[in-house]
Amino acid sequence: MITTSAGRDELTRAGATKLGSVEIHALNSSSGSIAPQSILQLLSIQFGVRMLLHEGGPILFGQFLAAEAVDELFMTLSPQIAGRKGDAIRPALVQGVEFLPHGAPWFQLLSVKQRAEQLYLRYQRTRASK
Repeated sequence: MITTSAGRDELTRAGATKLGSVEIHALNSSSGSIAPQSILQLLSIQFGVRMLLHEGGPILFGQFLAAEAVDELFMTLSPQIAGRKGDAIRPALVQGVEFLPHGAPWFQLLSVKQRAEQLYLRYQRTRASK
């Protein structure tokens, strides 16, 4: 797990360090969040990671997009419709970061694959605006 010092302390109090499969790495943070580049640097230096599959939540993903630390985007399109009530809170793909049209990340379609009713879309990041 990669977290802040406060996060490490909370995980330790909750007993996470007693689990043999858990390794906690605390990175410096003055704001309560960790910069994507710090995460990537730790993974590269300590673990030799050269390619990372990001499966974090919408806030972390938004931070990685804003830091231009996302090279490719994989999306699955399914024909099932999910609606929302007016008061329902359900995260979007990106939360906590606003991308206006002139600076929003853009991606170019690399491939489309189909299996049953799903489409699997692979995109590569391009310039900031189109």
